[in-house]
Amino acid sequence: MPKVKYYLFLSVFAIVISIGFTVTKFAYTNTGDIVTLLTGIGLSFIPFASTILFVFTSLNLPSEVLLFIGILTGIISGLQTYLIAEIILNHIPTINI
Repeated sequence: MPKVKYYLFLSVFAIVISIGFTVTKFAYTNTGDIVTLLTGIGLSFIPFASTILFVFTSLNLPSEVLLFIGILTGIISGLQTYLIAEIILNHIPTINI
């Protein structure tokens, strides 16, 4: 089950990024709320869902911050998708012909 451990590690890393995003949003706009934080934490386990949240809730942030967060979450989401595919493919029985 090492792939599950890697997936959980990446999910925890995405949670840390979500917390950092909420803190950054509060520092720039003074509108950080607990709902955005909890939604970001919950969506950290679903690949590419947290990227959508960042785009729709961060209209007042500088584009450099959005670009950095977008690239970082995109890489993490891609790795999460790969690990989910590997976990599923390892559990499909093979057919011997």
